[in-house]
Amino acid sequence: MNTLKQILDFRELTAAYMAAPTLGEFPFTTNFFVNPKDAISDDVELIYFPQANTPAPLNVRGAQARVLQLAGATKRFASIFVSFNQIGLRADSLTGLRYPDVYELQEKGRQAVETQIDHFKQRHTLQKEAVLASQFTTGVVCWDADGNIIPATFDHTGAITQPSNTVMADFGLNNNQRGLLDDTTDGGTIIDQLWSTSSALISKQLDRLSLRSGRKNRPRPRHVWINAMNKHHLRANTEFKAWAQYHQRSIDEVLRGSMINDLWGYNWHFVEGTYVDGGGTSRDLIPMTSAIITPDVGPWLRCFRGANNVPKNLNTVGSLEEVLNSYEIVYGQAAWAKMTDNPVALELFMADAYGANFADPGVIYCPTVFETTGASGTNVSNN
Repeated sequence: MNTLKQILDFRELTAAYMAAPTLGEFPFTTNFFVNPKDAISDDVELIYFPQANTPAPLNVRGAQARVLQLAGATKRFASIFVSFNQIGLRADSLTGLRYPDVYELQEKGRQAVETQIDHFKQRHTLQKEAVLASQFTTGVVCWDADGNIIPATFDHTGAITQPSNTVMADFGLNNNQRGLLDDTTDGGTIIDQLWSTSSALISKQLDRLSLRSGRKNRPRPRHVWINAMNKHHLRANTEFKAWAQYHQRSIDEVLRGSMINDLWGYNWHFVEGTYVDGGGTSRDLIPMTSAIITPDVGPWLRCFRGANNVPKNLNTVGSLEEVLNSYEIVYGQAAWAKMTDNPVALELFMADAYGANFADPGVIYCPTVFETTGASGTNVSNN
């Protein structure tokens, strides 16, 4: 059995932190925080080459080669989100370090460490999920002075209302990518009827959105994400009922709450899950009024693990050189313990540094498609 001192080694703690189980499902983290790259700096430069939409010119045999222009790149800058927390371990953990041969003390210390790791992991995972949910449902992430995530809202024009006394990270979506998707330069309003209205021609709206994306030289949207509580609106839709007559297996999947593949050319995902914001209010990961429409994950989404400076030993150090030599860089999730001497205590620290950034924000759409009331109406706020 490892002693408590061995368990408190930063490599053991970090491995335990990364492997700790979590309760619940985290659809945004699972589906969008993929293939992260390590970033030494908290500021990341994103270079994105749009997909080619212009055919190469024909030529004739024996003629000189035609010169093609280099593909233009777009450049964006992004930042890393950081979580960093500490908690004091029980006094008998200190005693366990002094008496490594006493099994009871080692076991108590091990259980205390495991309990705190599980607690940290659950809350840090919820934080990342809430950040990603806010980012994908509104295009911004807001938080207060205590670090609590406070969701922003938008109206039918897509204009964002930032909560008071918050800091806001804006991921670059235009207003016409939110609300009713009203782009006066490209066909006007796409959401001309809310999906909570049984006569809404949802397939027509999605076809128009695909056409708009193609004209803007962007990858075709392929996925629709809605709150699972809105399945009843889909089942009540006249167009969906007609489609379901010939797809009994798919309608059964909707009744069970599973995703639907290739409904009107899109894969539909029904998302459950909530979190509690800084004001103590329970929030849905996807607001009841909203949908998220995305292409397949590709170069437009860039994920990163930020760098954490982690002390390699429990003891306090003296000189600057000793300080610099006693730290190691760990990317993403990290955990370590540290002795403090004012007063003497053993503190457990855990951190995470991450970012899922839009290299091309124009591929994401956050339409308002459901009403907030029980009857057909035109309430289009995503509050």
